[in-house]
Order: sequence, then C-alpha cells, then structure tokens
Amino acid sequence: MSILTDGQRVWLRVARNDIRAEKRIWADYSNRCKVFSLLVGMGVVCSLSVWGNIELWKSKRQYADDALKFRVIRSWGGCNAKTILWLNDVFDIRRDEETIEWLRQEADGYDRDLKAVSDSLMQDKIRQQGE
Repeated sequence: MSILTDGQRVWLRVARNDIRAEKRIWADYSNRCKVFSLLVGMGVVCSLSVWGNIELWKSKRQYADDALKFRVIRSWGGCNAKTILWLNDVFDIRRDEETIEWLRQEADGYDRDLKAVSDSLMQDKIRQQGE
C-alpha cells in the first residue's frame, strides 16, 4: 500500500517535471550566457589590442619623423624658427609625402658625403702613422 493519495502522486509528478524543466532551462541559459560573455570579452580584448597597435604605430612614426627632421637640420648646418615651422607643417600639419621623400634623399646624400669625408680622413691618418 502506498502512503500517497492519487492527488498527491499527481502533484509530485508535476513537481518533479517542473524541477527537471527548470534545470534544463537554467542550464541552457547559463551556457548561452557564458558563450555571450566570452564573445563580448574577446571582442573587447581584440578592440583594445587594435587600438594599442595603432597608437604604437603612430608613436613609432613620430620618432622616425623626428629623427629625419634632426638629420635634415644637421645637413643644412642649422636652421631658424621659420625653417622649423616649415618642417612641422610638412611633417605634422599637412603631411606632404613628396617633400618628406625629398628631405630624406637630401639627408641621405649628406650622410653619404659625410661618411666619404670621414673615410678619407681616416685613411690619411693611417698613412701618416705608417710613415
């Protein structure tokens, strides 16, 4: 003999089914939530990485531009305030690539000439020590 009545058995069966249904729904929701959270997190990390790389690239370009400005000023033997303003205009404000390439060639030519003079002076010094 069973202790439960027919009404209690029906209620127990319904309660068990509700609990199972709740568990299934909760499990599905938590998996979706985890996947969504993972995707959002990966999106944020990728976005930060791209932003950081762009900023690093800008900084690296700025250092290269500053080095070229220094080489150009050295090749000209100095400069005045008007020349510095012009260089800033070419490199930073309007970014004229043709002029920058011309300045790069001029600085490279000066460096080659300086190296040739330096090499000839070293050879003269070696000859003088050999005599």
